Amino acid sequence: MSYTEGTAQYNNTLAGLLRINDQNLSDVEASDLIQPTGFVAALPFRLASQGTQHHWTVRTVAPGVGFRELNAGILNTAAKEKTVTANLKLLDASFDRDWKTPTSPRMTLEQYMSRESMLSLNAAITAMDKQFIQGGTGGASAAGYDGLFDIISLWGNMGKDVGGNGGTRVYMLCLGEDRICGVIGGSTSGQEGNIEVGEMYMVRDKDTDSKVHDRWRVPIAGWMGLQIAGAYSGAVAFNIDGTTGKTVDDDLLAELYNAFPTDRAPFVNCILMSRTGSKQYRDSLVTDLIPNPPFQTSWKGAGRDIPIIVDDNVNDSESVNES
Repeated sequence: MSYTEGTAQYNNTLAGLLRINDQNLSDVEASDLIQPTGFVAALPFRLASQGTQHHWTVRTVAPGVGFRELNAGILNTAAKEKTVTANLKLLDASFDRDWKTPTSPRMTLEQYMSRESMLSLNAAITAMDKQFIQGGTGGASAAGYDGLFDIISLWGNMGKDVGGNGGTRVYMLCLGEDRICGVIGGSTSGQEGNIEVGEMYMVRDKDTDSKVHDRWRVPIAGWMGLQIAGAYSGAVAFNIDGTTGKTVDDDLLAELYNAFPTDRAPFVNCILMSRTGSKQYRDSLVTDLIPNPPFQTSWKGAGRDIPIIVDDNVNDSESVNES
């Protein structure tokens, strides 16, 4: 080969620091990491209603109405409502480095710590994206907040079992601050909405032999959650294994869209799927006249364009799901 690849080093080791400070390095920085953030980029956000919790009202029974004869009475019942609470979870991307971390004219300590902060923030946004989609039971962190996988599956009439042997899934969603959105909280009421990147400060730590040394620490943390306002905010098709009749196509998307009542359907504004789902949908459009259709960025089956978001955090290899 005409080029060689060096050995990957941790950025907090001497070997890694020497690599970063190599005077012969160009300013080109590429990544071999898979860090999808497509869904979190499209997701609207709102502030938590109370610190590390977010509460909202869901109406479950409409008030009674009826026709009556002139001079005849009627008894109309009151509406029924409930409070739904989402408990936010703390996402922590803080890190620390030895205070004598070697630096050079190429990269000062402040520049190095700023660079490490950006890497941690990128990782945090990727973790948010995965948690929003997979939740605590779908493959992300069990200590994290509930995601689409956890919540939408609770509503049987908004879920379609395609009948395959596991595989992937497709979501059809109503994104908006009063429907499906991310929630940013705060540990103190009145200070919600902060993903805080604190100032670098010195801490004293112990090594594995309980010997002390000083370290620079950068705190990065925020309280996060997902709001799915009501039962008709989203629909899901699952057990899409790619076998005959169990793929993503226009018929499946039409079934999902038809699950929304007529007063909710106009608010459907997002279809979320994996690369496998996107490829299946593209392949379903192959005809003799169009043997090589493009990948679709929207679905036109509703009489309007509904954007399609393809995100690698939508699992392609799920086990068989009951819901």
